[in-house]
Amino acid sequence: MNWAAALSARGEPDRGFGKHGRAELPTGEDSGVGSLALEPNGDILAVVGYGNMGCWGTAVAMLRPSGQSVPLFGKRLDQFWHGLSFGAFVGDVYVDGAGFTVVGTGQRPCAGGPSFSAPSATGLTAQFRMDGEPRSHTIRFPSRMYGSVEAFHESDDTFVVESPYANPTQLTITARRADGSIDPRFGNDGRARIRTPWRGFNASLETQVSITEAGPKAIVIVATRPGRLQVIRVRF
Repeated sequence: MNWAAALSARGEPDRGFGKHGRAELPTGEDSGVGSLALEPNGDILAVVGYGNMGCWGTAVAMLRPSGQSVPLFGKRLDQFWHGLSFGAFVGDVYVDGAGFTVVGTGQRPCAGGPSFSAPSATGLTAQFRMDGEPRSHTIRFPSRMYGSVEAFHESDDTFVVESPYANPTQLTITARRADGSIDPRFGNDGRARIRTPWRGFNASLETQVSITEAGPKAIVIVATRPGRLQVIRVRF
C-alpha cells in the first residue's frame, strides 16, 4: 500500500491527518510514491509510479491539507484518459500555478497480459485544475517516452528527461514549446543526449533538477558504477 503522512514541527505523527494519521494513495503492481508537492492553496499533489513486465503507468492523486482526497479527482482523470483510449499514462507531473501539468505518453491496455511492444505514439502535455478538470486544450505530439520520465517547466519551454526502457546508461533531454513542438535553441536541434562515460556492470545515470543560488536552473546528472562517480551538469 502507498500512503502519505504528516508530521508536526517536532517530528511527531499528526493523527488528525487522513485516517488515523495516514492518507491512502493509488497502489499498483510494484508501485511506489514518486513525489509529493504542495499546491498554492496547501493541497498535496501525489505522483505514484507502477508497473511490471512491460506494463507501466503513472497515477496522480490530490489530497486536502487534512489528508482527505479531493472529491471526484480520480474519476475526472479516469474520464480524461478513457477519452484518449489510454490503458495507462507513462510520464511525469508537476505543479503549475493553481493546478498541475502532465507530460508523457499513452500506454496501450495491458489487460491481456504483459506487453513488450512499443507504447502508443501519442505524446501529450495537458494542464489540469486542482480538482482534476482539464483547464486547457491538450497538446499532442509524436512520442516514444516509455520508461523513466521527468518533466519541469523553465522559461517558455517544458523540459522532458527520459531514459530508454531497461537501459540506465543513457538519457535524452528534450525542450518542447507550449504547442508541443521541439525548441531547436536547446542542445542539438532541441535535444541533448547524455551517456555514461563507461559501460559495464551497474553503470547508470541518475538525474536531479536543481536551482543554483546564482544562475539558471540546471539538471544535475550523476553517472555511477561500483567505485566510480561522475557529475554532469546541463544548463538551460
